Amino acid sequence: VSTSKTGNHGHAKCHFTGIDIFTGRKYEELVPSTLNCDVPRVTAVEYSVLDISDQRLVEVMAGDGATKHLRLPTSTEYDEKLADQLVAQFNQGSNMIVVVTEAMGNEKISSLKIIKG
Repeated sequence: VSTSKTGNHGHAKCHFTGIDIFTGRKYEELVPSTLNCDVPRVTAVEYSVLDISDQRLVEVMAGDGATKHLRLPTSTEYDEKLADQLVAQFNQGSNMIVVVTEAMGNEKISSLKIIKG
């Protein structure tokens, strides 16, 4: 966020620049400094990896035993490397936990932790 000085019309402006956490796309917004801005609630949840299917779906289990299916991430170059690492570690038989970022109704595998032992 950067702010500009008060201009001819008497209002300072705030220039917001952000990167979409799901697509990697850059967004910019210019708003008067007197307005309120909504902020999304972003959470990170850890899941145990149970299976990875040929259709690039990852079956994960939450701490309470509930399971769900998530797609391997593919939006950015980092996502592609993470997906390749996840598949390679799964094929080697590693026990893994994935961190899933959730916001505004979207979910995405954002990182990987290998469980030793």
